Amino acid sequence: MANTVPLKDLIAGTTTHPAIGALLEGLRERGWIPGKNVEMVWRSAEGDYSRQPRQARELAESCDIIVVYAAALGAAMSATKTVPIVMATSAVSGPLRDDEGNLRIASLARPGSNVTGLTGRVGREILGKRLELLKAAAPKVRRLAFLTHESSTIGPLTRKLVEGLSLEVASYAWKSELDKLEPSFAQMSRDRVDAVFVEEVPSAHLQPTQKAIHALAERHRMAVLHEVLAAVDSGGLMAYGPDINKLYRRAPHYIDLILRGAKPGDIPIEQPTDFELRVNLTAAKAIGLQLPQALLVQATRVIE
Repeated sequence: MANTVPLKDLIAGTTTHPAIGALLEGLRERGWIPGKNVEMVWRSAEGDYSRQPRQARELAESCDIIVVYAAALGAAMSATKTVPIVMATSAVSGPLRDDEGNLRIASLARPGSNVTGLTGRVGREILGKRLELLKAAAPKVRRLAFLTHESSTIGPLTRKLVEGLSLEVASYAWKSELDKLEPSFAQMSRDRVDAVFVEEVPSAHLQPTQKAIHALAERHRMAVLHEVLAAVDSGGLMAYGPDINKLYRRAPHYIDLILRGAKPGDIPIEQPTDFELRVNLTAAKAIGLQLPQALLVQATRVIE
């Protein structure tokens, strides 16, 4: 189950999203050839997340394994308690935790349910590190915007973190639609936002989205911090997080284990352990920002 990739591209195998290529390549490396000894049934919300519950039910009724990306996890968990669900970079927060933050599964090491796989997020704890890096890059930042989906993600822990760094914070929704980005940035500018945190939503991995964000940030002279590392390679200012492409390449391992008889409840859910800092000097120069040497020496990659 994909979130934003067009269904026709999934069926034709022409998608440019790295997750899908990594999935198919990893399956082939393990001897699973689509159309030969495994059948792929594709579904995509194509940006309309209200479609996911119905799609999840369809897959639960017809498939032996459901592979989900990010936001599709909740719909899949609601659709079935028996069909194995493999998370390909879904979050451990949200569907796998209750409102108090407690896991709905036995443990990450032994889930004890029909859900296993990989999580691309390690909770709000990493946000503190990201915000510290942002303040190191742009000490004068005072008002921070979260660019996210429809619902606000400004919870108590987030507010505590930003207040500890003398930041004000607000959330701006744009539903991953490119034509909604410009109005969002215009509103941020009116609200005197001087830095933007781009959450790891599905379309944040796509270059057209990244470049649109970069152009608007430069126009409004805002520092931008990404969760997605590749956004810096396409012109973004900075990003801190795991290399999600490594996680994409790991997902077929889980599918292979289950196809060979393993129970998902016995397979540990993996969290990223390696994190990278990437910075882009050209993007910094475009908004008149001089990145300190102390920050640059921490960077895994510095793009001139």
